[in-house]
Amino acid sequence: MQVELGVNLTTEMEQAMENIVANGPGAKKRSKTKLTGQEKDDCHLAASSKRKRAKKSFDSDDDQDSQEGECTKHIASRSNHSKRRGKPPQKGNAGGNGSISFCDRCQRRYLVEDDAQALCPACLSIQTNRSGAEVLRKGRKKRGKVIPEGSDEGGPVKSLRNLCIKLIADYIDQVEEFGDISEATKLQIAKIIGRYRQLNSTNVRLFIGPGEDRLNLSECTYLDEKALSEVAYMSPNVHQLYLGNCGRITDNVLKIIGENCTSLASLSLSGPFLPSSSGFITLFQGLGEKLKELSLQHAAKLDKAAVEVLVQRCPNLTLLRFDQCLKLGDEGIRLIADLKHLDFLELSRLGEKVSEESLIHVIRTVGAQLRVLSLNGHSHLTDKVLNEAIVPTCERLQEISMEESEGLTSAGMVDFFGKLKAPSGLSVVSLSRNVHMNDDVIVAIVNHFGTSLQQLNLNGLDELTDYSLGAVATGCPNLTELDVSWIRNVNDSILEKLLANSRSLSKVKVYGCNKLSEFIINRRWINKYEQDIRFVGNEYI
Repeated sequence: MQVELGVNLTTEMEQAMENIVANGPGAKKRSKTKLTGQEKDDCHLAASSKRKRAKKSFDSDDDQDSQEGECTKHIASRSNHSKRRGKPPQKGNAGGNGSISFCDRCQRRYLVEDDAQALCPACLSIQTNRSGAEVLRKGRKKRGKVIPEGSDEGGPVKSLRNLCIKLIADYIDQVEEFGDISEATKLQIAKIIGRYRQLNSTNVRLFIGPGEDRLNLSECTYLDEKALSEVAYMSPNVHQLYLGNCGRITDNVLKIIGENCTSLASLSLSGPFLPSSSGFITLFQGLGEKLKELSLQHAAKLDKAAVEVLVQRCPNLTLLRFDQCLKLGDEGIRLIADLKHLDFLELSRLGEKVSEESLIHVIRTVGAQLRVLSLNGHSHLTDKVLNEAIVPTCERLQEISMEESEGLTSAGMVDFFGKLKAPSGLSVVSLSRNVHMNDDVIVAIVNHFGTSLQQLNLNGLDELTDYSLGAVATGCPNLTELDVSWIRNVNDSILEKLLANSRSLSKVKVYGCNKLSEFIINRRWINKYEQDIRFVGNEYI
């Protein structure tokens, strides 16, 4: 009878405990549970039997005490879980390993295996995986934003003026008129919307008018012949006109510009593929002697006949830039020698038809007054041009650019910079993409013109070593802009030395310099004017 009673009592208590767990905090619905009469009788009977046997043996007392404890715990558990009392359940870890507890996160019951454990195995695994991912993210190198060339971003905090300009540019199609704003602000808005190719035949009217003195439209891709004609008609008093990517400009538009823009002194066209030679002739005849500056890039049909009219009708030119005008040829280039007032001359990427002798002839004729000379992209340009034309003639030179000139040698360049007479020194030197140039060339530049240099372009000179780069870092204190892109030997030490000695630096281009660390690039560097030094092109920026 005692054995049977013990078995029944144990079974009843297990069922009661399951009911308690099922109605715990993790259950969807709680209900108040009462002990049945049979359960109460069994508990009282077990307790009285224990008291009767207490005198008989110590062992039987221990057994019954255990039963009484379970029964008492059973009653107390139901009392503690009642809605009226509203007390939280006991933590399982208080009962030691093997007890049942409720998860602090999901409130589901689970079997406690560790006294310090407060989460169920599922939540514990989630927490472990999440913390591991956070550690992985912290250990990974931060990749910053690459600042595109021409970007206006100058620091983490923008001025109120720049924020307003950006807002206007974002909603340019909803703007009816600008009102009373400065010319500089209007030019900056035009630059921003041009960068994102938002300029069209509708909003272009915001930038044109009889009161405009300078008109800078850097992206005219979506302006057709009618819109470009309207630009010329509506801005008769403009002195400076720049139309970038104007691939839809025609002979008729050039005629309107020549006839209507009577005050035009500076004209720059990028991408005029369609106009014929007669269209350019009409333009030059209309502009006449008042034209002082002319820049043509990708003028596919500009030829000798047009240049001949230019020289005759626009003799007061001081700036002339021909870039990728492949139809000029030798005869067209030689005509430039008749322009006696030039102080800025650029003849770049004119094709194989332009010989070295033609370049020498032009430089010998107009070189005495030249302040800026650019001869880029001439594969046949050799040291002969340097020694027979530039050195004996160009004594006022301040800026020189000889990019992508494969015919020039390092020895010839060293000799050239040693003999060049520039009383005021060179302020700008660009040798981009002359991949065969060595350390001696750069050291010669630093030795003769290091103190006057303000802009230095060494893009792609991959043969340069720490020797010449160190010379630049220590010998050019007045540099404001430097391009050392794609020079593999540029490292943290050289860049840090450069930034410490060149206190006027404002921008450094470092495309492809994979030896630079994130620490150096992301560190804030300030020049002597208390302005941030901008790094352009590195993956960590």
